[in-house]
Amino acid sequence: MTIHLSGFKSHGIREPLTNRIAGILDEYPDGTQIARELLQNSDDARSTVQWYLLDHHSYIDNANGDSDLRLFHEDLKEYMGPALLAGSDSLFEERDFKSMKNLAASEKRNDETKIGQMGIGFNSIYHMTDCPSFISGDQLMVIEPHERIFNGVRSEFMEGAVRGSFAEGNQGLNIFPDQLKAFSILEDIDFSRVYPGTIFRFPLRTANQAETSKLSKNAYPAEKVLEMLLKLKNEALKAMLFLKHIEKIAIYERKSLEEGPKKIFEIEIVNAKDVRKERQELLTKLRGHVYPESTASRDIILEYSVRPIFKLTQDDGTSTVEHWHISTIVGNVLASRGYMEEETEGNLDAHKLIPWVGIAAPSEPGVMIASSGLFCFLPISIQLPFPVHINGHFAVKQSRREIWTNQDNDFAKHASAYIKSVWNVHLFHTHVPLVYAKFLADLGLARGANYDLWPTSCGLGIGLDAIWKDLLTNLVHVICRDNLKVFFCKSDDDEDHHLADYKSLWIADRDIDSYPLLAETLQRLTNVAVGLPDAVIRTIPNVIGSLGLESRILTPALVRKLLRKHKSQWSSTASPEARVEMLKYSIEDDDIKDLEGLPLLPLASGLWVEFSISQARARYLVKQEIFTVLSHSNRGLVDIEFDKPVVRRFYTNQAFHVFWSEVDDSVISARIKDTYDRNFYNGSSKTKSYIPQPVDGFPTNKWIHDFWIMVRLRPDQK
Repeated sequence: MTIHLSGFKSHGIREPLTNRIAGILDEYPDGTQIARELLQNSDDARSTVQWYLLDHHSYIDNANGDSDLRLFHEDLKEYMGPALLAGSDSLFEERDFKSMKNLAASEKRNDETKIGQMGIGFNSIYHMTDCPSFISGDQLMVIEPHERIFNGVRSEFMEGAVRGSFAEGNQGLNIFPDQLKAFSILEDIDFSRVYPGTIFRFPLRTANQAETSKLSKNAYPAEKVLEMLLKLKNEALKAMLFLKHIEKIAIYERKSLEEGPKKIFEIEIVNAKDVRKERQELLTKLRGHVYPESTASRDIILEYSVRPIFKLTQDDGTSTVEHWHISTIVGNVLASRGYMEEETEGNLDAHKLIPWVGIAAPSEPGVMIASSGLFCFLPISIQLPFPVHINGHFAVKQSRREIWTNQDNDFAKHASAYIKSVWNVHLFHTHVPLVYAKFLADLGLARGANYDLWPTSCGLGIGLDAIWKDLLTNLVHVICRDNLKVFFCKSDDDEDHHLADYKSLWIADRDIDSYPLLAETLQRLTNVAVGLPDAVIRTIPNVIGSLGLESRILTPALVRKLLRKHKSQWSSTASPEARVEMLKYSIEDDDIKDLEGLPLLPLASGLWVEFSISQARARYLVKQEIFTVLSHSNRGLVDIEFDKPVVRRFYTNQAFHVFWSEVDDSVISARIKDTYDRNFYNGSSKTKSYIPQPVDGFPTNKWIHDFWIMVRLRPDQK
């Protein structure tokens, strides 16, 4: 039933398209971000190649004679000047065309394989143009947000955009060939056939167009685009690290008077086949992982590691190669959702919460990144205090320059901003440590036996640093909990190293750095990790306490235990210098009695014997004057000249005295008599009144001098 009312008319609420785009541009950054968004869209479309071409050529100025350009619509002529072209080897699908109609309701929102979360990144191109167009397959689409042409008046088409097949009946070549020609720069395209890719064309906004534009009042000269592309060139490798499909990026420029374009930069993955295989295996499993059965295990995760080799070629043909290691984990979705349900009160279904994280760093020894950054698949303008790049499916603000945080603690628990902030903390607290540990384990010995890529500095703990301040603690927790082999230990040949887990090794702290020979000995005896950063060593005690694990950090007591256990392996081969270090470190805790059984007691004869209470009657510690006189009869005398600080402790620390006996005058006289019998009387017991003394024989003048010094210093002598 239709009701007719007098005085009523339609009063639809429809915001002009240009107003909506202009509002988006206020929040979306200009510059390199435009090129990044195009790269992201290509990756989401499963492209393997992305190229950019700055075309200085003006078809307006170079029209043949008086003939007009044959365009889709004559009013499009003003958009046939210099332009940026961006192409890829993927085709638009129907849902992609549908997304072009929705400024902020992209079809990507519900696709777990897409980087884009908000679906508005493409609109950043309106910083530079008022009328983008593109070809994909056999389709041509022209978008004109001002609706000055496609408004149902100037043209039969309306709503600011038109789309159709250029190949059907060869109508593109027959009716608007110059419109298509502007796309055929990098290659000679046959527009009578389906084009196996996609090419965007963004006419650069001129000063005249800027005056009347409702999108932006800023002209976009070619020089500004070139500056953007050169910046992209410098960060192209970073931009490719965490993408899912892109294997090659190329940048071209065609000057206005040149026939063809010149390549100014190219980067490609040399081992693309291997990288593609690993990427695809993860993506194949992704959907089932993101939408699991409710009864699925909460321990299941997806993971992969790749070592891409990037080749960078400059405009002069010179090239360099960089080797990288990238580890990726997609954590358990059910477990993450359970956590978020406990911590928040909002509608989680409205958010794309996938625990996808990754770590990347150069895999060549000694090569470090100049400045590490945070990524949401593409770089975010946030620097990190770590030696690696960190990627995550973070909740990013619209500008892609910041992530959501609740630093002021002023968000309601049901608010979207609160959910996003909690999510970002959750990724860093739970999933980033997991992938970081996997990264270190998978990297192994590729960079040599060093700990250069461990996160030893986590910032100041304020501002953004508060989100990742516990990364090292959480990383060490994962490593010790999961028994990951990430610690470097020397192998038997003293040259190579192998990896060991926490439970199968001992860790040398900074104190042992002062005893290098001891460290070398221990490394030959068992798994000992040396050179760990101080921050890691300081972190371990608290972590193992929470896990109920025993301490594996070496102490004097543990060193004595190890030396005693492996005594047969070193007692006959250790050098005197090494034994001195063993002894000095072993007595640092003053547990002297625990030296029992260790062959670390030096005798004057040059032998090293065991500290033994049962042998105390045969060991003597004497003063210097007695030691000198008895140098020719030094059986059982403890060497008091091997290390002065240790010997001083022998004298002053009563705990040592259980290992030797006091020497009395009878022992001294018996030894002197024995020395005379063996050296002066040649073993004869007959006393001779005088025997000529050889020049170098016994007793020497020095010995006689030392003897009288000893006599004079005896306690009973005045």
